[in-house]
Amino acid sequence: MAKPAAFEVTLLVPPQTFLAAKGSDRASALLELPIPISAQDAVHELRQIIVESPEGCWLGAFSLVPVYSNLVQAAVEPAEGVEAAEAKWGEWTELAAPEPIKIQAGVVDTKTWRLTSEGVLGDYADLGAVFDGEWETRKRGLRVQFS
Repeated sequence: MAKPAAFEVTLLVPPQTFLAAKGSDRASALLELPIPISAQDAVHELRQIIVESPEGCWLGAFSLVPVYSNLVQAAVEPAEGVEAAEAKWGEWTELAAPEPIKIQAGVVDTKTWRLTSEGVLGDYADLGAVFDGEWETRKRGLRVQFS
């Protein structure tokens, strides 16, 4: 299956009040910002866009963690005169990096993506490779994590 030229990723950004909040539910405090991404974009390009935006100037040093959310309730075809139900999504879950594939003895497939030792995407990670595969019942996301 060919990779799409562009797809939508939800950027999960903590609001400024998040830094001062103590004892709050941090997961529910995240702002969800849908952004279109080209399949060829790398993490460093996306980080630059975020930093240059008015919402990103206050973040300081941050990294991105790939996450996904499963579809809990699909939008069904409504009866006549009834509005369609919105799709409902579950909790955000961290996306685990695939294990590298050994092609021959000692040769590792370098096309697979990896997380750094801190559990975040490296600056040159290919977002098209990270979010490759079937996504009809899952939503892609990148959670901002302070470095």
